[in-house]
Amino acid sequence: MAHGTGQEDLTELVPRQSNDVGWFGNRKAVYASSDALWAMFFAVMDRPRVEMRVVNAAITVERAGTLEARYFFGAGAQALAQRPFRSGWVYILPGDTFGREAGGTIAGYPYVSHHCASLEAVRPAFKVRVWPEDFPFLDAIYAYDEEALNRQIALNPEGFPWVEVEEPFDGTPR
Repeated sequence: MAHGTGQEDLTELVPRQSNDVGWFGNRKAVYASSDALWAMFFAVMDRPRVEMRVVNAAITVERAGTLEARYFFGAGAQALAQRPFRSGWVYILPGDTFGREAGGTIAGYPYVSHHCASLEAVRPAFKVRVWPEDFPFLDAIYAYDEEALNRQIALNPEGFPWVEVEEPFDGTPR
């Protein structure tokens, strides 16, 4: 399991209450990913310095017998304009206490989620320092209009990633 953060000196990760739209990510837990690239996103995003909501996912889709990694990374446009990036750390954690968020199907294809959580404290095996330029999707982070995103989430909490609505919710054209 991989956990991304800006904190260099963690010797134990303890469960903390998260604030997520979905039930799996809105528990008191240690969150990690079975895909270290996703953890790297959290390592390089400087959320303590720049307040922002992040919208993100990492899944593996099976198409025609081939496994394909799929990612989504998003943050508020105003936050991204401030270049909210830092160097950070990806901690590698033992996976024995972690449960995985349920997968499903997307566009008719089965997928596995890389979102994992442990309800117990976890001691890292080791850590790796990463820099923003190490993150291959740094320039592809989707820039949300925060107010529009909040409206979309309120109307459809299951509508991840909330990027397809082109018309305002009040029905007036843009």
